[in-house]
Amino acid sequence: MLCAWLLVFAFAAIGQVAAEKSPRRLRVYVDASLIDGLVAAPVPNYPAEAAKQEWTGLGVFELHFRADGTVKDVVTVLTTEHKLLDDTALASLWQWRCKPRAQSSARMTMRFSIHHGPVTLDPFGEEVQKNVPAHPLPTYPLEARRQGWTGRGLFVTRFRPDGRAEKVVALQSTGHPVLDQECVRTLQRWRCLPGAYTTVYIPVVFTMGR
Repeated sequence: MLCAWLLVFAFAAIGQVAAEKSPRRLRVYVDASLIDGLVAAPVPNYPAEAAKQEWTGLGVFELHFRADGTVKDVVTVLTTEHKLLDDTALASLWQWRCKPRAQSSARMTMRFSIHHGPVTLDPFGEEVQKNVPAHPLPTYPLEARRQGWTGRGLFVTRFRPDGRAEKVVALQSTGHPVLDQECVRTLQRWRCLPGAYTTVYIPVVFTMGR
């Protein structure tokens, strides 16, 4: 479930002053539901300068853990599009810790926004039919079908103001690179109504029929 580790941090100290002056209640939201065994996950304050400028954005980050559970490396998979927000996220993620040998790596999102989280678009849902004029579905690669590979993935897609997909990354892999690559290639061809979405989650399931 995506809500297993959903952390929320409002403003603290100087950030609270900025929030009071702003018509928008900016907060930091973290979705770490794909990281097993978290024992320490500090969430940063909303940077005062970012709050003043009302900078928002969602970033996808990949954490690599040592055997003792401490963070060995943090990689920015999808930028928030603001260096200050990216740097703020990275600084906090270096302090995260999971149980020893719980996992070697995992991806998560950190969102600086007034919104609790991005919209999840069901590829077969009414919202997609209404707001995404171009939404081709991934095809089942021949190699994957021959091997009987199945999987469930979750992809983050960012749209340009004109509605064209700008960037697609896998937040949760299907477990097979060939399936992930097919999803990324296909979702990059999506086009929503101008301004309808900025960043969304798109779940994709590959299953073999009987």
